[in-house]
Amino acid sequence: MGEHTVAANSTTPLRLLRSWAGTGFSWAIGLAFFLPIAWMALTSLKPEVLAVTNPPTFIFTPTFENYLSILGAPDAMLAFRNSLVASLGSTVLALTFAFPIAFAMAVRRVKRASDALFFVISTRMLPLPGVIIPIYMAVQALGQLDNIGTLVAFYTTMNMPLAVWMLRAYLLDMPKEIVEAATVDGANGWQLVSRVVLPLIRPSLAATAVLCMVFAWSEFFLAVSLTSYDAATIPVYLTGFVTDRGLYWGSLSAMAVLASLPVVLLGTFAQRYIMKGFSMDSDK
Repeated sequence: MGEHTVAANSTTPLRLLRSWAGTGFSWAIGLAFFLPIAWMALTSLKPEVLAVTNPPTFIFTPTFENYLSILGAPDAMLAFRNSLVASLGSTVLALTFAFPIAFAMAVRRVKRASDALFFVISTRMLPLPGVIIPIYMAVQALGQLDNIGTLVAFYTTMNMPLAVWMLRAYLLDMPKEIVEAATVDGANGWQLVSRVVLPLIRPSLAATAVLCMVFAWSEFFLAVSLTSYDAATIPVYLTGFVTDRGLYWGSLSAMAVLASLPVVLLGTFAQRYIMKGFSMDSDK
């Protein structure tokens, strides 16, 4: 009895040391990821003269002139509007088109569903730099360059494979007994979807929508290749701070902070649904 007590007491400091080491390592990783964001926010509050000093200036009077200049710039507001339209529009369309496909693959079990799923997900693996020239030529021939509808269409096709893949996984985890019971009770296809399936996978829809929204909001390559001014999004607008006279670090940081806010707020408000959507497998 005494030997076991001594052994337990001897291992307690070692366990505490491991716990403290793990906690310290986790904090170090978290701070390493947070430091660039904090530095960006700090730089956005500096006058342009102090934003480029070397060594950096840490003691200064904060100013919001960078934010005010951006919020008062019509082209910046146009970029925000274009990003919002492209992201929301493509997310809604991607979910609208992806859900029937995922439903057919997971619930109705159409023939050769695995082959269709492989084809859908393989389109997401297509490298854009390899096909941007024919895409540009086709869009130019149609007279749709610098058009926000063009971005919505391409972002929809870009997000659909991800949406199909995720929604199919969630639908496969859905209790089949509920679907069978609704069918036995005489529910038609629309009633089955609207009253049974959609309420069950609402958290999963939210998680998929957030990911599609983030991907579309931050997409740069297609936007910079197919737009110039009228349909330019925020990532394209950010490149305008790189000039032959150097970088406008203060304005660039302020614009980057404003561009990050919608995604951060969206993720914060939808966090509960996102965690539910990603934890459906572990709940079953």
